[in-house]
Amino acid sequence: MRINRLTIAGFGPYKTAQHIDFDAFADDGIFLITGNTGAGKSSILDAICFALYASVPRFEGTQQQLRSDYCDPGDPTYVELWFSTGGQNYRVRRSPDYEQPKKRGEGTTKKPADAELFVRVGGAPGSSSSSAQLVDDAEWQGIAAIPREVGIALDGILGLSKDQFLQVILLAQNRFQKFLHAKNDERQGVLQSLFGTRRFADIERALVERRKALEVLQRESAEHIAQLGSRVEAIVGAGSSAGAATSRHNEDVSSQGEGAAAHVDSVPDEAVVPAMQREADRGYFESALAEHVEQLDAAQARVVAADARFVEAETDLRARENTRRLQARRDEAAARLVELQQNEESIADERRLIEAATRAEIVWAHIAAENVAEAALQRAAADEKAARTAHDEATALSSLADASHGAPTDEAASADEASAESIAAPATATPHDLAITAAEINRMLGGLDVILADEKRIPQLAKRIAEYDDREADQQVELAAATERAHSLPAQIDEALEKKNASLLEASGRSEADERVERLRTARQSAVLAAALKSELDDARVVEKAKSTENTEAATLYDQLLTRRLDGHAAELASRLVDGEPCAVCGSTEHPNPTAWTADLGEPVTEDQIDAQRARLARASESLTEAGLAVRDLVARHASADASGGGQPPAEIDEQLDVAQLALAAVVAAEASARELDEQIADLRAELESITSTVAELTEGVQSTKTARAALVSQRTQIIDLVEQHRGDHSTVAERVLELQHLFSVTRDFEVALIAHNDKELAFESARQTLRQHLDEQGFADKDEAVESRLTAAQRADAASRIGAHDVARATQRDVLAEPELQGLPDEPVEVESAAEVRKSAGVERDDARVAAGSVADRLGRLRDIVAEALERLDASEHLLAEYETMRSLANTVEGAEPNTMRMRLESYVLAAQLEEIIRAANARLAVMTGGRYSLEHDDSVQYRNTRSGLGIAILDQHTGRARATHSLSGGETFLASLALALGLAEVVSNQAGGITLDTLFIDEGFGSLDADTLAIAMSTLDSLRSGGRTIGLISHVEAMKEQIPSRLRITVTPQGFSEIDQRS
Repeated sequence: MRINRLTIAGFGPYKTAQHIDFDAFADDGIFLITGNTGAGKSSILDAICFALYASVPRFEGTQQQLRSDYCDPGDPTYVELWFSTGGQNYRVRRSPDYEQPKKRGEGTTKKPADAELFVRVGGAPGSSSSSAQLVDDAEWQGIAAIPREVGIALDGILGLSKDQFLQVILLAQNRFQKFLHAKNDERQGVLQSLFGTRRFADIERALVERRKALEVLQRESAEHIAQLGSRVEAIVGAGSSAGAATSRHNEDVSSQGEGAAAHVDSVPDEAVVPAMQREADRGYFESALAEHVEQLDAAQARVVAADARFVEAETDLRARENTRRLQARRDEAAARLVELQQNEESIADERRLIEAATRAEIVWAHIAAENVAEAALQRAAADEKAARTAHDEATALSSLADASHGAPTDEAASADEASAESIAAPATATPHDLAITAAEINRMLGGLDVILADEKRIPQLAKRIAEYDDREADQQVELAAATERAHSLPAQIDEALEKKNASLLEASGRSEADERVERLRTARQSAVLAAALKSELDDARVVEKAKSTENTEAATLYDQLLTRRLDGHAAELASRLVDGEPCAVCGSTEHPNPTAWTADLGEPVTEDQIDAQRARLARASESLTEAGLAVRDLVARHASADASGGGQPPAEIDEQLDVAQLALAAVVAAEASARELDEQIADLRAELESITSTVAELTEGVQSTKTARAALVSQRTQIIDLVEQHRGDHSTVAERVLELQHLFSVTRDFEVALIAHNDKELAFESARQTLRQHLDEQGFADKDEAVESRLTAAQRADAASRIGAHDVARATQRDVLAEPELQGLPDEPVEVESAAEVRKSAGVERDDARVAAGSVADRLGRLRDIVAEALERLDASEHLLAEYETMRSLANTVEGAEPNTMRMRLESYVLAAQLEEIIRAANARLAVMTGGRYSLEHDDSVQYRNTRSGLGIAILDQHTGRARATHSLSGGETFLASLALALGLAEVVSNQAGGITLDTLFIDEGFGSLDADTLAIAMSTLDSLRSGGRTIGLISHVEAMKEQIPSRLRITVTPQGFSEIDQRS
């Protein structure tokens, strides 16, 4: 993971936006963050931690005040961090919550915390992109825009928790020594957060809880068995028949520690139940069950005997009760038959009423028919009267009945007079007379049909005449316009011919214009290509220069390694000498004064390092050759393109091209105009030919319209004359037809009504004669008597129901008295009370026997359940005990109790293995920093007063050969040991986190406690961390470090009090 860039605004002591480009320090690999106390050096680390984890380690456990006190109300507060990991570039921007001015009104409102996370898309991935590229060329794609979602996304991207990040990348102030001097429990808490070993604590807790649960289960099992024994005693004592069995077992129970009840007291703390006690309980339960089986057998025998006596008494009682029931049935039937004989006279009256009603029903249909015929006759008479009145009124109003009516001709007048005489109907008119009158009116209507149709055509003819007038006017207008257009077209054709000739002359320079535009376009492409190649050439020369520098540095380093290899060759050979074995150079087996390795020789250089650097030099040389070839190729291509472009810049060629394109556009437009004029001339000539034909057609159409109109006017005049002859006194023939149609209708209605009245008179008389005949046949004097004798259906049903019920009841009682089982019964009632007392006594005896047997059976059933459960519990307790013993030993071991002699918990054991790896990694650096004097040791010795062990750290002093406590080190020694431990911890955590590459490391303070030599060793160690492109940031006030580290971030405080960052690389 590499930190690329940081922007801070309104955060801590920084009011205005401050930008830090950490990639600018990549070449040096180490830089210094310096400034006065309180200027804001550690705030840079706070900002990085806040951007990634929304938390600042220095403010843990307190209210975080992150917004700068120097901010104005409208100033923003945010931190924006660019970082690279896993081959991807990311940018996170985060703001805390703070007060800001309201958008409306006065005062402030709290702006909630927000966060955004982006990933770079396109371009080179990961660390290959510099900060400048990230800012200038980056295309960012959003990942999350809510603080919670940003935190979740960062967890997956970083692969480090906040605590791991603080231990691996950002070694904040005062955290160096904390881990070194921490107590066992405190160190365990740090390691837990770093390595995520909570699962082992969960396993330990689960095992202890299982052990406790088994203890409870074992004790509960013993208590439950004791409770089952108490329940058995209660059941045994509840039955009087079981008293002897209970007393028989009391002595046995006492001798066994009071039997099952004593089981609870026999359970020790370890919940171990002796086998002898479990066997005693088993015998007690089994003997109690056997005794109750014997009691149940005796009780069931008593139930069988009692049941037999009860059945005998029950049979005798049932026989006596049946005889008593039959006697009562006989007496009741005889009494009921006497009552029925007393109602015979009223039943006879009911029978006579039903017989008269039956005869009335026979004639009722004829009575109804006479009533219907009479009502129909009355309606027919009313209809005839109304029809006569309507006919008389229509005849009186008709103009045909007026003798003074005249007609336009003698023939028409004679016909109308004859019709008027036939239409007037006398009071004694018959249906035949009315039919003749209607026929005459219908004949008159038939004679007017054709004239009426012609009269209806008069408005249509007038409309068509008006249409011909409009058509003629429109045709005259069209004819005038066509004539005028025909006279103007020849002049337009001549004008178009002149314009066409002018356009053809202008378009004659088309080929020259095309050639000039194409020539300028080709020149411009070459000029643009030359400019692009010039930029590529400049970049290629920069790359060539960089490759040259890399090649020089690789050659220099190769020479240095060869020199150091040769300088230390004697010491290397001396280190391989073994007493008694020949020297590889001189062959001597004695080595009195071997060359010693000194500090001025530096680190030993191996053949592998020489080979590796030789390979790097070869690659650098090859890269330089490739870069030179690329430059020469670009020089040739640029010269060719520049020559093709005439040496002119693209802007000048663009101006010339614009002029040439305008000239070409004018020529093209002239060609298009000539083509359009050609088409226009052809259209005008075609139009002249067409308009000449149109004038002729319109002249002919005007004449045809006039002829058709004259014919319609003549036809309309003839129809009007004919209507005048036949309308009479009416304004129109239609009015006369309507009057005749109404007269025809009322005449027909009068005829129909007269016929219907005659028919209804005949029907009424026939119905009256038929009714009289049927009244005589049924013995009724008149219609009223028959009406009075008639009963409704409900009345008849009620009477019939009463008669039927009487007949059924009488037959039923006679049948009852004739039943065989009622014959020969004693006259006196039989006695049943004594038999009932005998049965009652037998029932009580039977019930008591059954209750007693049921009680024994119930106790036996409960005993069986209890004994089965007790025996099952006794069997299960043996398995439970074995499981408990195993779990107790395992839980105590992982809990750090006996038999664990190291008193080390399971989680501590796992963390101890991690701590050993950390110490191994730390010692590799501490040995170098202390000249081999000090090394860290893992201390897993047992602590005092039950203190947990396993995570202790001691320091081994090679001068004394003894280990001692870490707090006995001096300030400088403590710093070196803490630094080595922190670096070892960072190495192990990064490996545990999936092999994260740590390309950036920050260290805050601690160097001031070192003397010059120790500081040099520490700096050498930190300098070695730069291998592989790692960048180290140090926060320190030490002047010597300022002299050794030229790249730095200098924090200064402005006169206004807020801080600013000055970057120098």
